[in-house]
Amino acid sequence: MSIKPSDASDFNYHDDNATDFDSHMDWWFSSEEYTCSNLVEVGSREGGLRVGDHLESATVTTSQLVDSHKRPLAEPTLSPGWGDHKWTTSAKPCQADSSQTQPLAEPFTHSVGLHGLAGEVTHPTAGVPSVWPIQGSTPLGLITPEHYALYCIKVYDVVRATGVPNYLGAQIPLLHGLKIDVWRRLLNDFNYHDVLLCDLLEFGFPLGIDRSDSHWLIPSTDNHPSALFNVHALRDYLITETELLALVGPFDCPPFHPFMISPMMLREKDRSAQTFRTIVDLSWPPGASVNACIPKDTYLGEPYKVSLPTVDDLIQQILQAGQGCYVYIRDLSRAYRQLRICPLDYPLLGLTHNGQFWFDTGVAFGARSGALFCQRWTDAIVFIMSQKGYVCSNYLDDLRGLSLDYDDACAGYYCLGALLSLLGVEESYHKRQPPTQTPRCMGLDFDTVQLTVAVPQDKLVAIRSLVQDWLLRSKATKRQLQSVLGKLLYIAKCVQPARLFLGRMLATLRRAPDQGTVDLDPEFRRDLVWFHKFLPHYNGVSLMTLPDLPSDLSTYFDASPTGCGGISGKYYYHAVFPQSVSAQELHMSQLEILNIMVGCKVFKELWHQHRIVIHCDNSSAIHLLQTGRCQDAKMLQVARQIWWLAAKHEFVLVARHRPSALMTEVDALSRLHTKASFSQKCHTTIADPNSIKLEVKDTDFECLVEI
Repeated sequence: MSIKPSDASDFNYHDDNATDFDSHMDWWFSSEEYTCSNLVEVGSREGGLRVGDHLESATVTTSQLVDSHKRPLAEPTLSPGWGDHKWTTSAKPCQADSSQTQPLAEPFTHSVGLHGLAGEVTHPTAGVPSVWPIQGSTPLGLITPEHYALYCIKVYDVVRATGVPNYLGAQIPLLHGLKIDVWRRLLNDFNYHDVLLCDLLEFGFPLGIDRSDSHWLIPSTDNHPSALFNVHALRDYLITETELLALVGPFDCPPFHPFMISPMMLREKDRSAQTFRTIVDLSWPPGASVNACIPKDTYLGEPYKVSLPTVDDLIQQILQAGQGCYVYIRDLSRAYRQLRICPLDYPLLGLTHNGQFWFDTGVAFGARSGALFCQRWTDAIVFIMSQKGYVCSNYLDDLRGLSLDYDDACAGYYCLGALLSLLGVEESYHKRQPPTQTPRCMGLDFDTVQLTVAVPQDKLVAIRSLVQDWLLRSKATKRQLQSVLGKLLYIAKCVQPARLFLGRMLATLRRAPDQGTVDLDPEFRRDLVWFHKFLPHYNGVSLMTLPDLPSDLSTYFDASPTGCGGISGKYYYHAVFPQSVSAQELHMSQLEILNIMVGCKVFKELWHQHRIVIHCDNSSAIHLLQTGRCQDAKMLQVARQIWWLAAKHEFVLVARHRPSALMTEVDALSRLHTKASFSQKCHTTIADPNSIKLEVKDTDFECLVEI
């Protein structure tokens, strides 16, 4: 089966033969048979599925919604090999004996009021039935997965008939734990700018499919190897998410025709606890996936860009709040899965395992637009907190606040918790952190008293081992490259110079094919060698901010064709280029950057844990140190040595250009060996009794070739 979006009209899921929904509601309450777009074998329809194809209806009975043991739908268990796990809910635990189950239609034979399984629609709209068996206000604990499956399929049929997303047409409130009336009241009271958010929360987020796209989508009936190797974790995920009403299934056959299926994969979250994150690979297969139809820079016709806070942003917040401030953190549980997808997109979110089928109603971890939905949601929570006077920020599902005053931080912490409860947002209680001066955030350990940020030692050891392994590789797949780069970027969050040593590795990633392997060339290996040499010297701890070198330690560098010199406060050096340098016939820009490298080696102890502003009259050398970009391979090699020294000895260089006319003293110092007259021009430096001359060795001019 393949799915091909052609033009906008193809996306309108409109069925010209659809009957009025109100006219056939009686069967919902009295029969086990129902009409839905259900249970048609994949590939049975010629030509495949375009995203806008009309989905065919089939009359099926509830006996088709069972597992391989053929238990009635009210008590399904999973297929052989899944153990004794059964679908359960907090309202009615499943019984092992299937003879004790009730007929599926039984809960729908009577109305039990507003919070039961039948009742008036909370927000009735034109074209939507006034009576709905399950509605948005129904407590989730009263709904079983099998009732939810019938409900979702019926909601899909109604929304499909309107030809537009749920929030624009049918506006059927979807099932979730969010208290939409509270969301609307708070955001309206504060005049929140995102006026569409509450509608999307209540009626579901469209995936944002580009309906003008024209390529085919190809379903995958095989999950990735990581899912096959960790089948128990995958099984637990399917059970849990179905019980929590974020997945619908299992079906013996695809519940829609046609049906887009994406493969699942697992990624380890905590090695010690053997926990995994399940990802739906909506980017598979490359070029023919669901994500391929979702634009990268627009959503619902509006431009967007998800800008997530960085470690540097959090450091700046801590520095602004003040040394010793208190940080508190609350983490949302299953943040993506608490949100609901527009029913119109259900047929695009299929999953399969052991010959059975599910579809997502929560936002899949792997959807291109998922980060937008989550950040947009938590942006609103941070906004409400700001209206109460608290300083907060959000990184997807992580919410954090900070204050220099402990009592104020405690008030913000409890206020945020109360707000989440009021909004119906599910919190991950074991991840929350009350006000502390040593929070763990973004996977890093912060200390607001010592003003340090550290990579946890267990992760640092793992990354060191990883780098060792990669030095032995000659080829890699695109996914393997993404994995190792992600871990090295983790180090680079703490070590600014390290960020400059990912460029050649990123270039290799960009040329890696989606399938197969790419050769790891010498350029890639040089970046890897940089980390290999740096990590043994790195204890995982970096300063959030480095103090400026005192103003009386102003630093200047200059080179001449045959010698060089440098001044940093009362310390200075002068050296004649050794034969190894002269023989290379380097041009002046190369000599200038080489001299700065020599200065880093000579002054490294003086500069330790400081921010140094260096001055030089060579524009090319300064531009390279400021941007990390240069076409000259020799200058780049030397610059990498400088950044390696800065990372190893914990100093930060800030390069500034200074006109030659203002650099006469250090210029004379670089030529001191040529004429006696130059000693007069740098008399202030070399004749001062307080000045200290530092020794320069020939080895100081040498570069580590590998870097």
